Amino acid sequence: MKQVLPTKMRSKFAHLLALLLFAGIIAFSLAESYDCTIEKDGELDVCVFRNVTYFKNTTHIAFYSPSSSKPENVAFRDSRMVAIPPNFLTSFADGLKVLKVENCGLETVTITKNMVALHAKGNNIQKVVLYRNHQCENLMELDLSSNALNTVDNVTSCVKLETLNLSENENIWGGNTLDLTLFARLTQLQDLNLAGTGALYIENDRNIGLPSLKTMDLSKNFILPVDFSIKVFYPFTALESLKLNDNDLGSIDYAHLLHIKSLKTVYLNGNSFQCRKIKEMLDYLNDHNIATPTDRHSNCRQNAREVEEMCCTGPMPTRPTTTTTTTTTTPSSHSESTESDSNTDNSGGDGKADENTGSNNGDGTSHHYWIIGAVVGVIVAAAVAGGAYWYKRRQNN
Repeated sequence: MKQVLPTKMRSKFAHLLALLLFAGIIAFSLAESYDCTIEKDGELDVCVFRNVTYFKNTTHIAFYSPSSSKPENVAFRDSRMVAIPPNFLTSFADGLKVLKVENCGLETVTITKNMVALHAKGNNIQKVVLYRNHQCENLMELDLSSNALNTVDNVTSCVKLETLNLSENENIWGGNTLDLTLFARLTQLQDLNLAGTGALYIENDRNIGLPSLKTMDLSKNFILPVDFSIKVFYPFTALESLKLNDNDLGSIDYAHLLHIKSLKTVYLNGNSFQCRKIKEMLDYLNDHNIATPTDRHSNCRQNAREVEEMCCTGPMPTRPTTTTTTTTTTPSSHSESTESDSNTDNSGGDGKADENTGSNNGDGTSHHYWIIGAVVGVIVAAAVAGGAYWYKRRQNN
């Protein structure tokens, strides 16, 4: 016998189905979807998503491109996201080569398998994630500057990197020690920027040398000169440009820079070298074909001195003296002028140089001695004559 649900129960069941259907419709209607527009960025055609919002509790979100084929170059602009949305990665990861996601508030960033370049500066990134645990096989350019990284894990596994910018990550080194051996696997690296990363000490105990590295930026750190040795750079046989500016260094063994045979340029401004030694240092390096330009983004401390466009401390160098030459346009005194010129000393010559002694005392002083001696002689002679006259007169009486 066929069982029939009571009318009241059927009514409740129908209401429940209606509510579920309505909730599904509402959820579908509330789902965020983003369409990108194709824009030029230099030579690249970039699929640009704007005003994307993604937080940890965001669930319904979708991304679409104008064509059926997935774009290789993608940028997020004017967006707020704590991470790269998983739905975006599901749709775009396989073909993604260039990703620009700058100033978006990211806390983590994901490197996909075929990615060639990632630009993610100005976020709050603490961790780098490899998508689906794939190896970082193709990445050549990585900019993670101005973030909050506390490790270089996963970054140093990108063995094809040619350009790496980790600047302005102030807590990236444990114990404030930058160990260059961390980058030992990056044998294709050409440009390494570690400016403003809070390094106090620089070590290279294993003497690793990156054979392709041409430029290294270590500016705006707090390197302690007592524990700093130029020898850590000796193994970098291709290094051409080294930035050590703005480290508040009080001294440096600049002669040791010559042992970096490939070095062409070193930046040393913005430190605290002795003012009297700066020109000697710069002349030495320049004479050995190492250029010493200044990074004009540097600022000296308040009331600091400056020599050769470089901040410095201590006494200023002694200025070289100049020769003063006296000339005249009066023909009648030409011979006097010539004689006066020939007697001016090399220190500026306020007086005439004595030809016999080479001193700066003029011959007017000796004339004064002759006059005084003559006066004294006259007085003595008068005294003697007066005494003789007085003695003779006394005998006559």
